Amino acid sequence: MSKWENGDATPDLDNLIQLAEYLKVSLDELVLGKPEEVRIERVVEKSERPMNVWEFLDKNSEMSKRDFLFILVFFILFFGGFAVVHYFSK
Repeated sequence: MSKWENGDATPDLDNLIQLAEYLKVSLDELVLGKPEEVRIERVVEKSERPMNVWEFLDKNSEMSKRDFLFILVFFILFFGGFAVVHYFSK
């Protein structure tokens, strides 16, 4: 070890592997001093068919069906009212 630290010699690969396993680090981290990169993979469930709105709201959203229907009815009434006013103002 002291020869390695002083730059006089390097340990053989078997000793490096054993040391890395003992210290629970990668060889890159042991030899080069680079911390191991953590890769985060996103797991996406693949379904046979696309999700409909209700399945999406049930699975992925905090918005309830009632809230969604309220917003939908609001927009229908708002734009319907706008269309009616526009139609009769001519």
